[in-house]
Amino acid sequence: MTMFPWTVLARAAPARHEVNRRQSKKAFQQLWVAGTIGVFFTSLARNLPVHLGQMTAAYDAKHTLDLLVRYAYLIWLLGYFFMSALRNDRPDAPRTWRDMVFDVLESLFSLTAAYFLGFIIPVKDYGGAAYAAANGAVLFICLASLLLFYSRGNNRLRAFGAIISLIGLACSIWCTLTTLLLYGFALEAVLLFWLLAFYIRIGVDE
Repeated sequence: MTMFPWTVLARAAPARHEVNRRQSKKAFQQLWVAGTIGVFFTSLARNLPVHLGQMTAAYDAKHTLDLLVRYAYLIWLLGYFFMSALRNDRPDAPRTWRDMVFDVLESLFSLTAAYFLGFIIPVKDYGGAAYAAANGAVLFICLASLLLFYSRGNNRLRAFGAIISLIGLACSIWCTLTTLLLYGFALEAVLLFWLLAFYIRIGVDE
């Protein structure tokens, strides 16, 4: 049966092709996640030589620690999205609307974090707001995946990540960005990398 607006095109609507729809969703997920990874790689390649030169020319303990922690957050996001891309590439990877919406939103939050961390447009130092954005991105990833994909397991891993990033977010909002706080963020990054290692191990072997 031909219905509007297909009547304007003088043809009937095509029948639903589930295989093609699934392949289209897979291609969208792969392209979106791969684009996010590309931004992170470009940010590393463009900023790392500049920052290495700055640390060598005029060493400052707080500034160096600040840069190292910012890079730790960026590399964490890069590692997380690399694992996401690997899982999306599998033939049995889920292709629901929840997966697609989650991929889009986590990318937007993570790119916002990379911007505030000073890697996309390195023209302004946002101070504590940079760490608020980074922790906010990690918190969103953990909470959203916990709520949307509770039935898929790994819930304790997500809960631990949410708790750690929530503490980091609270500290970045209400505390002054001192050297001591930067050491706290460094410790948080170590814990997040520890959780990421478990996530990668589970993703590779399951």
